[in-house]
Amino acid sequence: DFVMTGAIVNKNINLSNTPLYDAGTIDLKRVAAKVRAQFPIIPSQIEEYVPGGTKKYELNATVEQPVMVRLVNYHDKSYLDEPRNYYAQSGAQAKVSQFRAMTRTSTPDGYTTLVPFFYSYENEWLLENSANRTFLEYKVPLKDITSGTTRYYFYSVGISGKQASNPNGFNKAERNHLYDVTPHIGRIGGTSPEEVVE
Repeated sequence: DFVMTGAIVNKNINLSNTPLYDAGTIDLKRVAAKVRAQFPIIPSQIEEYVPGGTKKYELNATVEQPVMVRLVNYHDKSYLDEPRNYYAQSGAQAKVSQFRAMTRTSTPDGYTTLVPFFYSYENEWLLENSANRTFLEYKVPLKDITSGTTRYYFYSVGISGKQASNPNGFNKAERNHLYDVTPHIGRIGGTSPEEVVE
């Protein structure tokens, strides 16, 4: 459950009315941002250029080794500031969620995907690649077609886009916003979270 806020302007409230005081309609807004992580769009083959040739990879997601995703640098605390705006709590430590599996089932109409949701209170950063930006980290199982070996590769996807496409909001996780993120993966990723590819 998340806090919702709303306001009534220029209206006297009399709690002594019986049987119940009717305050009228109050428009509520969610204090947190909601992040929906969609299954990544991946070509049938990804090529990696290596000395002497090209290696090819394909998605090899299974029940035992699914595509996974987590939210990095989210806030679970906030405070109310005038005029009724919410901000990430000053000095609060940003958190990293646990990885969540993304299941994808073949159906006659295509695929059915279980899509994870995440929540965060507001966050703001200066640059596209700032260390404290809020982003999704995908963990994608890719198989080397030649060797048959499957391993996880890591990708980061900013929830609020790039400065070029979202100049007024690329550096924010804003309250009462739905961030619906569908990454397009066309190259090999990093082999660990420390070597994540954007």
